[in-house]
Amino acid sequence: MDYMKLGEKIKKERLRNRLTQEMLAEMAEITSSYVGQIERGERKVTLSKLVRIANVLNISVDYLLSDTMEMIEDNLEIEIKNAMCNMEEKDKLMIIDIIKIINDYKD
Repeated sequence: MDYMKLGEKIKKERLRNRLTQEMLAEMAEITSSYVGQIERGERKVTLSKLVRIANVLNISVDYLLSDTMEMIEDNLEIEIKNAMCNMEEKDKLMIIDIIKIINDYKD
C-alpha cells in the first residue's frame, strides 16, 4: 500500500471539507499528531481508524484505497459489459442510442 498516496487523499478530502487536522482528529477520535503523520505517509493506519476518518470525511474507504480513477473506469466498463452480455443485438443498439441522447441533452 502506498501510504503517501493515502495520506494525500485524506488531506485533500479534509481540506475539501474545510477541516483542520485538529477538527478531523477530534471527530474521528484520534490525535491530531496521528492525523498529520498519516497525511505525510509516516504512519500506517488501522482499518478501524481509516473507517472513522472516511466517515467523518463522508467518503468511502475504497475511494481512499484506490490508486487511480482508471481503476474505477475499468470497473464500470466491465460492469456495463457484463450487464449487456446476454442482451439481443437490437437491445444493445437501443442502449447505445439512449446514451447518445443523454449526452446530447447534457451539452
